[in-house]
Amino acid sequence: DAVKGVRKYERRVKELTYQTEEDKKNLARLQDLVDKLQLKVKSYKRQAEDAEEQANTHMSRLRKVQHEMEEAQERADIAESQVNKLRAKSHENCLDFFESFSFLCPASLNTLHSVLPKPK
Repeated sequence: DAVKGVRKYERRVKELTYQTEEDKKNLARLQDLVDKLQLKVKSYKRQAEDAEEQANTHMSRLRKVQHEMEEAQERADIAESQVNKLRAKSHENCLDFFESFSFLCPASLNTLHSVLPKPK
């Protein structure tokens, strides 16, 4: 009976030893997976930081270009206004010039008014 009990405990010890070895193997595999996943996480974090840095650079460039575009638009508006003023002034000067000779031929002044473009 005692021998039977000893054999039973020996079997149980072998089972537990085997189970412990399997658990150690599984733990090593899981630790390897954890290490690989941590490397991937670090890599993804680095990529995210790089992407964020690039996005910030692009946003900065975009704001700069938008500002330059707004300034260029303002300059274009000012230039257009000046051109329109010069056209109107030129038109007036031309009319004044020809009106000064209207005493020669009043009918030609009416023709001149119809031919010359109106200022904008």
